[in-house]
Amino acid sequence: MKNERTLRTLHHRAHTLQNETARKFNFTAGALKNIGNILFSHEGGSIEGLTPGDIQGLCLAVESLGEYLEHLSADLELEGGFILEKIEELEAQKSTANE
Repeated sequence: MKNERTLRTLHHRAHTLQNETARKFNFTAGALKNIGNILFSHEGGSIEGLTPGDIQGLCLAVESLGEYLEHLSADLELEGGFILEKIEELEAQKSTANE
């Protein structure tokens, strides 16, 4: 019974993690796309109140955010794999106990 409850909890948390992560990545990717579009449209010119150095700094910040998202994605992929592995172990234990 305890394993069954743990299994249901892990399933729920894994699905929540996947759904929330997808939502957050989509939001962040959209924000980065908007920032990138603004910066690149003013790449050769200027944005009111910003110097070319400011624009270059913003470009670097956008690039850094992209790299951060790549690392975060890799970390989440590892965690998701760990969770799924544990779920499979519990399912195997459950099926062995039922035999």
